[in-house]
Amino acid sequence: MAVTFDDREHDAQSLLVFDPKTRELLAHERLTLSPARISAYQVILDVAWTDRLG
Repeated sequence: MAVTFDDREHDAQSLLVFDPKTRELLAHERLTLSPARISAYQVILDVAWTDRLG
């Protein structure tokens, strides 16, 4: 499942990719619109939760 949103102030668009079953974030892509190019791509390999600092 994917969601996109525009950042008109910076002439860019972001795409968030989620696992449709767990709803966990899997990837983030940032697209610069002028000129059109992928400016950043991040893949989330692991997620963990804790109730302690550090």
